[in-house]
Amino acid sequence: MSSSAPSPGGSSPPPTTPPLPRPGADAVTADRWRVVGLVLHGIWAALLLAAVLLWVRTAFFGDSSSQVTGVVRLLGAPFALLAVAVLWWVWRSARRLRAGRREGWTVPLALGGVAIAQAALTGMPLLATAGSGGGAPGAALATLGGGVALGAVSLGTALLGRRSWDRLAADTDPTASEATASDPTAYGPTASDLARSDARAAARTTTDEAPTSRPGTDGPGAVPGHLTG
Repeated sequence: MSSSAPSPGGSSPPPTTPPLPRPGADAVTADRWRVVGLVLHGIWAALLLAAVLLWVRTAFFGDSSSQVTGVVRLLGAPFALLAVAVLWWVWRSARRLRAGRREGWTVPLALGGVAIAQAALTGMPLLATAGSGGGAPGAALATLGGGVALGAVSLGTALLGRRSWDRLAADTDPTASEATASDPTAYGPTASDLARSDARAAARTTTDEAPTSRPGTDGPGAVPGHLTG
């Protein structure tokens, strides 16, 4: 059995395929907040749609002999139109958030503040009426607590989501961090941002694991030191 002789200059080992880079922590966090924001948009859309359908059912499919039907149609029409307009706003905001636009967080901020204010304006009189024996305190507490909880969750999600997007934008392009923070219409973590963040994480990992030997000085094909100077 004969073996092939090695080449005079030696041969380097075949290059190995590096593992796929793992997403950076900031990119993963920003993507998770995007999903949470889209779910929150869906909750707001469902609540607005339920309010519009409730008005339609009460105003047009209720008891026609009741005098309340006319009052509901007259007084509820402006609020129903406003709910439809806000529903359209939520839909557009969800599309912008899904596309990575930073202005997609404006709707949760605005609706969260409105929900807290509305709960305070509605719940406090109900609590006062219930305290004087003219109403049920459970319903008043449910109205106040539900509105405040929904508004707080909406505000907190929007603030934390925008903060994570700003942190990812600063890590991806530090020169554009101030412009992104001051411009609500700036893009958030798009696909290119996530790719650059992943590449940076992979580069840091490769640098930490890279050998410290100089090329051409070790191994079977190394050049003697007296020739390299």
